[in-house]
Amino acid sequence: PRVLPLLERNVALALTAQARCDASGASGQDVAAGGDTASQAVAVSALMWGDMPAAERLVKDQGPFDVVLCCEVVYQQPQLVWEALQATIKMVLARPGGQVVFAYQHRDGAELTDAPFFSSLERTCGVRFVKEEI
Repeated sequence: PRVLPLLERNVALALTAQARCDASGASGQDVAAGGDTASQAVAVSALMWGDMPAAERLVKDQGPFDVVLCCEVVYQQPQLVWEALQATIKMVLARPGGQVVFAYQHRDGAELTDAPFFSSLERTCGVRFVKEEI
């Protein structure tokens, strides 16, 4: 919850940049966010992983979601945290075609501590890796 104001600000800035490009006739490829802002709904809200009643309410009110963005959420977390994150992703992600994007920094030892999380995503959430960039 403490990062929500920053996320809201970043979303507003991205939408403002997109609107400027739309008004100037720039293509969606010229904007990192892409797409038509008039047809996209963007919301920022807190959701605790594993809080399935809250996840159900969120899906009922606003979802399911085409994209779930996860940034720095996996590194050396205990199994219980991974399971809560996986259950939440499974609940809120649109099917078929929903995508989960992980922004993740490889760190020393992460191939041992974090690899099981990523390798279990297809089994637990029904998602598979399409691309990895380093």
